[in-house]
Amino acid sequence: MFKLKNKTITEFPSAAGKENEAQYLQGLNNLLQISAFSANESATAEEAFQLVLNAICLFTDWPVGHIYFVNEQNLLEPSDLWFISDREKFINFYELTMKTVFVIGEGLPGRILGIGKPAWIVDITKDSNFPRSRMGKELGLKAAFGLPIISGGKITAVMEFFCENIFKPDYYFLGVVNQIGSQLGRVVEKKIFNEKLSQQVKELEIMNEDAKRTSEIVFNIFDDLLAIQKSLKNERNKTQKIVSAMGSGLLVIDNNFHLLMMNKSAEDLLGVSFGKMQGADIRKIIFIHKGKEKISWDDSAIVQDRQIKLEDNIFFETVSGKFFPTTTTTTTTDYGKKENFIKIIVFQDASIEKKFNEARMNFISTASHQLRTPLTSLKWFSEMLLNGDVGKLTKEQEDFTSSIYQSTERMIAVVNLLLQIARVEAGRVIIEPRPSDLKEVTKNIISIFDSVVESKKQKIEIIIDPEPLPKIFLDKDMVGQVIQNLVSNSIRYSPKEGLIKIKIIAREDFVEFSIRDKGIGIPKNQQDKVFEKFFRATNALKAVPEGSGLGLSLVRLLVEGWGGKTWFESSEFDGSVFYFTIPMTGMKRQKGEVKLAV
Repeated sequence: MFKLKNKTITEFPSAAGKENEAQYLQGLNNLLQISAFSANESATAEEAFQLVLNAICLFTDWPVGHIYFVNEQNLLEPSDLWFISDREKFINFYELTMKTVFVIGEGLPGRILGIGKPAWIVDITKDSNFPRSRMGKELGLKAAFGLPIISGGKITAVMEFFCENIFKPDYYFLGVVNQIGSQLGRVVEKKIFNEKLSQQVKELEIMNEDAKRTSEIVFNIFDDLLAIQKSLKNERNKTQKIVSAMGSGLLVIDNNFHLLMMNKSAEDLLGVSFGKMQGADIRKIIFIHKGKEKISWDDSAIVQDRQIKLEDNIFFETVSGKFFPTTTTTTTTDYGKKENFIKIIVFQDASIEKKFNEARMNFISTASHQLRTPLTSLKWFSEMLLNGDVGKLTKEQEDFTSSIYQSTERMIAVVNLLLQIARVEAGRVIIEPRPSDLKEVTKNIISIFDSVVESKKQKIEIIIDPEPLPKIFLDKDMVGQVIQNLVSNSIRYSPKEGLIKIKIIAREDFVEFSIRDKGIGIPKNQQDKVFEKFFRATNALKAVPEGSGLGLSLVRLLVEGWGGKTWFESSEFDGSVFYFTIPMTGMKRQKGEVKLAV
């Protein structure tokens, strides 16, 4: 129900008269502004969530609101963030909810986690998929709706709200709360970004301290969708009052790429007028670039409903001459026939974030370069001492010098990996694909480890299906780096006399590469962090103390960069299988500035 001029109504304003409708639209506008303010000004994500939860409940006059968070096992857990108008009246429902965990597809929160968009239940007591309906019936709760909070392309939380009356869904209202969910998602993304940046700075400081101890050298390292009615023009005018309050640009296009709607922020960002561009082909208004290369809309993440993140290095060039980096979120909905659909695109000018990210990359690159020179010198001097160039060393002197030499080599390897990751993330790497035999590339990489394999009496077996493999356009250095990192890990964590199996299988649209070992495996509760920078599993730290935790992070960046996928299967004490794919169409050429190799 909604409160309007001290009257209670059970219909939305569109069915309750012009006066109520005007108040309703103004209320929605105020709700969006409050949500935007909360998202941008709150000190923490939790504070922003609570303010928005309160605002929606007060606006709708619904008595109960709550937030479920998604944990590492993709389960929905209850939180302490609530709005309850009468705690004594709803204490039983509160206690039941605090004991209920949902899986994907189960209950209202699980349903939203599954479909990735807002959902509405007209009467929870008659809904077969509402486990808490018994308690809801006792309390007189009827209607419910919820919305996802999406950050980094994943649902991180679900907001749910409950009313004591049967209430039909209003998709207009759901479109607004979907935008609120997007605003909150960006709060989470900023928090995660800052945490990751902070973690990277800490890791660099730790490395710096280690270098000081071993070499005495000082280092300076830091919608849901807008409803469509027959009269699109009238609907657009009503919706424009709401979306004009958004700080992000908003575009609505149809299945033929015709521009149906644009808010004021989008006009400002693109430098165009909707009055002049209405119905025009969006592909003639915005040109998409990946780095310095122009790409078609059909090949873009927008058409594929994938979120564009800062690291994707995507730019918008507009017909007005503007050119800026962007981040976007796209939602598609069909109406009537499946071939009739609209896309809602929310985008931002990410110039400030881009400059910040470039500054971070430049810092890592500069710091790494500055580290290499003294480290290389230290390695040379240590080598000279070990070779007796300045006289014979005592046993104690030789052991100490050998320790310095080995530590320096490890530090140089870490610095090189940091440089490679910085180059890939900045989109600066030259990619020169040529027709190549993946089997031969693999054999050449394996030969690097011949002495290590021989000393551990291990065996590496290569299986090809079919044989011979078709040649694919590859950048050998880039693919070789991925294979080298995976082979190195399998050898390092496999026991003596262990068997390592490499399979290269030609599928219909891609080639699948896998490497299987019977090594120490990865603990299940740590597997979601495997591709993160600087992460090493606890058992890996015990088995091989030396290591940077950067190799697999570089593997994922390279594979996803050429349009492939990477994943793994692992069981502690029973080994691991790592996979990656290469499209049959091969890798795309990229001009770039530097080679991957350092």
